[in-house]
Amino acid sequence: MAVFEGAVRPDDVAAVTGHPDPLEVLCRLAEGSLLVAHTSGSHGRFGMLRTIRDRAAHLLAERGRVGELTRRHARHVAGALAEADRDLRGPGESEARARIEELLDEARSAQAWAARHDLALALRLCGSLYLFGQSGLRDELLGWSAGLADRVDESGGRDGALVLTAAAQRAVNAGDLPAALDLARRAVALSDDGGTRALACELVSDVHLFSGRLDDARSSARAGLAAAEEAGDAHGVVASLVNLALVASYGGDHAGAQRVLAAAPADPALSPSDRAWLRYSEGEVVLDRDPDRALAALDDAATLAGAVGNRYLSGVARVSATSLRARVGDPEPALRSFVEVIEHWRGRGDQPHQLTTLRNLVVLLQRLDAAPEVAELLGAVEGGEVAPTFGEEAARLDSARTWVVERLGAGEADRRAGTGRARTVDEAAEAALGWIATLRG
Repeated sequence: MAVFEGAVRPDDVAAVTGHPDPLEVLCRLAEGSLLVAHTSGSHGRFGMLRTIRDRAAHLLAERGRVGELTRRHARHVAGALAEADRDLRGPGESEARARIEELLDEARSAQAWAARHDLALALRLCGSLYLFGQSGLRDELLGWSAGLADRVDESGGRDGALVLTAAAQRAVNAGDLPAALDLARRAVALSDDGGTRALACELVSDVHLFSGRLDDARSSARAGLAAAEEAGDAHGVVASLVNLALVASYGGDHAGAQRVLAAAPADPALSPSDRAWLRYSEGEVVLDRDPDRALAALDDAATLAGAVGNRYLSGVARVSATSLRARVGDPEPALRSFVEVIEHWRGRGDQPHQLTTLRNLVVLLQRLDAAPEVAELLGAVEGGEVAPTFGEEAARLDSARTWVVERLGAGEADRRAGTGRARTVDEAAEAALGWIATLRG
């Protein structure tokens, strides 16, 4: 039992130790206070206190069994994570997410061992954590893949492609879009199955979308859709359709975006997160043209995603809903929503969505006649190394810039913008929270 870092199920113990039916033994050890039984939830689990584990590990080392059991432990954990990752993409998402959560302590120790001793196993383990890590905004898990990216070669196959995709996603989150595009393209080239290729193509499409290259985003999303349909991968189909709908909508083809969403798979085949992505897309497609319908869809998406622990999507949906309320709703609730969304992204390692949040805050600050704050925020969200804006968002910022010059004069507006340009996105978020607190009294 010393090979386990946390509390595990009897099935985990059986797989690693070779004991065919360990439950009775585990219960006896718990009765003797050598193990701690965790009975909450649908599965009983057993773990050791640290002092007992340290002593047990010493005895295990004396018997020369550490290497053997550590290897078996790492292989079992990688297999269990791969199984849960598969279930994460379907109706059993909630249970799969809970399974991965309970294996995270084991995953840390298994990954550390595999990265030193078994690269293929390390790639499999890290690749299986990509979707969970990104949807849960767990930068640590994506960081494991980033640390292995340079070790992935042409023989990496599916697992190597997933690791590169995870590393690319981490680069996107950090705002390094060129590095992300390079990693994601490597992942596409390495993918040897349709589902994995669809994920990598989706990320290539995401990078183009963040950069305003709509034609390139559409092309990559179409490639992902073809790969996902050929593989019968409903998750990949939804991810590709979402990007195609967003590209069409951002390009002004709202009817085309609706046609794209009409081609989505039936709900019973989808995970709660994929259903939430479709609701989010419905909201984005109608947005300012039908605010009530858009807010209903976006709020549904945030609720669906939040219920299964998809912090990424719940945050993305709340960004859109909050930005819409900034334009059409009562300013006070909108200010409160901005505080919640800014705090959601702080410390999560996701610069693009914090940047989008702050760009939409510009509109609300303008409605509240906060010209100095608008000028500083414009400087922060348009200068430096941040991704460019485009479409309706860019038009709103242009309008705000003209308004600021009219309100402050060109010299003061430039001075304030320079103050903003000196701030990082995180620093701009901190300043924004202070402004909101002052405006709310």
